[in-house]
Formats: sequence, C-alpha cells, structure tokens
Amino acid sequence: MENKRKMLPEGVELELWVDRSHYLEGRLDTMIQNLWQGALLVFLLLSLVLRMKVALWVIVGIPVTFFGAFFLMPFGPWPVTINMISLFGFIIVLGIVVDDAIIIGESVYTKIRADGHTLDNVVRGAKLVAVPATFGVLTTIAAFTPMLFVGGIAAPFFEALSVVVVLCLLFSLVESKLILPAHLVHAKLDPVDEEDLFNPKRA
Repeated sequence: MENKRKMLPEGVELELWVDRSHYLEGRLDTMIQNLWQGALLVFLLLSLVLRMKVALWVIVGIPVTFFGAFFLMPFGPWPVTINMISLFGFIIVLGIVVDDAIIIGESVYTKIRADGHTLDNVVRGAKLVAVPATFGVLTTIAAFTPMLFVGGIAAPFFEALSVVVVLCLLFSLVESKLILPAHLVHAKLDPVDEEDLFNPKRA
C-alpha cells in the first residue's frame, strides 16, 4: 500500500476499504493444523504397529507431496494460485495422500521381516501392493478430473480444486512407489521382538 501511494499523482489517494486476508489466513492455519496433527497420529500409530523408521519415512511423503503440488500449481493449462479454493483442496486431499504410502511401507516391512532386509525384498514388498495402491489413487483422480471441464461462472472454482487434488495425488504416487522404497532400502531395520511394543530397538 505504501509503495503504491508513492506512485500516485498529486491529489490522488489510495485507501484500504475491505481486507479479507484473514479468511485466507484462517484457511491456511486450518491446513497447517490438520497437517501436523495428521502426521503426528500416523507417526504414533505406525511406530506402534510397524517401526519408527518406517513411520518417519511414510509421513515425510506428506510435505514432499504438498511442496510438489505447490511448485506445479502456477504452470500448465489450468494455472492455480494460493487462494481459498486451492487451500480447501489441500485440506481435502490431506487424509488421502498418505494412504498409499502406508500400504507400501507396511508391505515392504512385512517382506523384510519374513525374508530379510535386502534390495530385492524391498522391491518385492513394494510390488506386492503397487497395483491396487495405484488404482486406488487413480479412481480418486478420475473422480476429480472432470471438474476441470466444468463451464460457466463456477469453472475457476472447480478447476482450482481439481488441479490441487490431482497434483497432490500424482506426487503421492511417485513418492510412495519410488522415493519411499529407496529410503527403506537404506533404513536399518534390524530384527526385533514385534510383541514388545516398547522395545527401544523398534526405532
């Protein structure tokens, strides 16, 4: 505002009448709060039933997915900015993007427990559930993609929502099928008594 005022000619003034930024800030706060609460719950539950290292690499995929979507949002045939609708899209997809990572992580860990911690076993564990996990995400993408072609005055709203959801889901596919298994290959998952939930070696 101050910079704009300096650019105006003599006798012309610029005043702020309506400030709706607090709506955007509120939606952003909601997204961030849901993000860390969801990540914390996933981490705690997976740490109990699997291992802390597996849980850690699973929840790392959430910010990776969001940052990837943020980066690509302004590009392509349907450019999207950070606004109320796009942030609502992030809130919607928040509980979905981690699903395939949980499935892949659990399958890989089960294979490691059964046959040992090797590269081949990590790959086999990921392949065991890769097809159903992929199609589970693709069905959601198929549900949101038609919104890109809605016409009329509501088109920008549906486009923003659809672009955010589809981008997040595509990045979650890449992260869970490629990045997560690569991390689990290098994680030291030594054998441990799975019945002892509070064994320090379960980290």
